[in-house]
Amino acid sequence: MRQYFVPAPLHSPNSFLVFGGGLTEGNMGQSAIPFSASHTDNYVVGLAFEREFFRSQKETAVGAQIGVADRFGDGNSGEFWGGIHLQATMRISDVVYITPGITIGLSAVTNPIDIERERAIKHRGDPHLLFYFSPEIAFTLPRFPNVDLVFQLHHRSGLYEILGHMKEGSNAGVIGLRYHF
Repeated sequence: MRQYFVPAPLHSPNSFLVFGGGLTEGNMGQSAIPFSASHTDNYVVGLAFEREFFRSQKETAVGAQIGVADRFGDGNSGEFWGGIHLQATMRISDVVYITPGITIGLSAVTNPIDIERERAIKHRGDPHLLFYFSPEIAFTLPRFPNVDLVFQLHHRSGLYEILGHMKEGSNAGVIGLRYHF
């Protein structure tokens, strides 16, 4: 009898994530499904470093993530973020491991891009420093345990005007590769 939901093999606590994708016009909920979301003329490419500080026997991990990205298209803007990264790896078959995760922190940009400028004018806000919230799902093949295919929602928000007097900042559906070392 096969055992499902058993822990995946342990990997190194350090990783790099390289990603890219398009920014969307909708709010976070509308942007969660990238193929149905309306996109702007802006794109994002980035690199994030992650370090796990704790991993339980049940494959739940807590760590930190820092990252840098270039946002381009209608203008150009750099983005820098850092936050707490949480994830839980599950082996649901002999074919693939699935790892849902989330990063929660702060994001700073050098310049707002089109959708952020529009929202800043609407709310009389400042999108330069916002909260960073990034849910993701990663897929790993057992033959390549150090490489994940990652789908992520790259979200910046004022969290109902707590930061920058902004509600929504920007959203991007991104795809990337994470390498554990």
